[in-house]
Amino acid sequence: MILCAESARLGVCPISVIRNEIDKVAAILALPDLVFPVAGLCLGYPQTEGYVSLRLPRRVTTHHDRYDDSALAQAIDDYDRRRDVFLPDAPKPVAPYSHAVEAGAFVFVTGQLATDPDDDSLLVPPGIEAQTRKVMDNLSRVLAFANVVCVRIFLTDFKGDYARMNEIFSTYFAADKRPARTTVGVTALARGGIVEIDMIAFRP
Repeated sequence: MILCAESARLGVCPISVIRNEIDKVAAILALPDLVFPVAGLCLGYPQTEGYVSLRLPRRVTTHHDRYDDSALAQAIDDYDRRRDVFLPDAPKPVAPYSHAVEAGAFVFVTGQLATDPDDDSLLVPPGIEAQTRKVMDNLSRVLAFANVVCVRIFLTDFKGDYARMNEIFSTYFAADKRPARTTVGVTALARGGIVEIDMIAFRP
């Protein structure tokens, strides 16, 4: 049902937590004795562009011949960490690319500019401090910083902006959790930006 609904561009929201309120839901629905809810499902047209959420792999949700939950704990842990990495409210891509791509245990995040997530044609007001802060905030919509291992920063005015960019960047990482980093001076960036940052994260 979910796949059919999504193919029709309907938003889908399973509500498994309904199991925690069986009596209340049964009373609201006036269910007869010995009939009780085990799950709920909401369908509707989303107000904004939807996305397909991450799901547990079918190998742990579908059982053959007998019930087997031996891989369930690890699968849930992997699932939770993937949910931490990918966040649905990232700025809309402005070209044919993905915000993030997984390769084994690594997650590669495309460089972000200081664009407004609600209008990618807009940059925040000029100034390296404001744009660095906005870039980092945009990256936080794509990636949780806890597992970031490598960062690349591109500046159009390396000599003039490097020190002030560092002041803002350093506030996003603890002193003992700073990732490896390369900073490069470039002649120009898209949208007239003065700073762009990409990241690589490791999922242990």
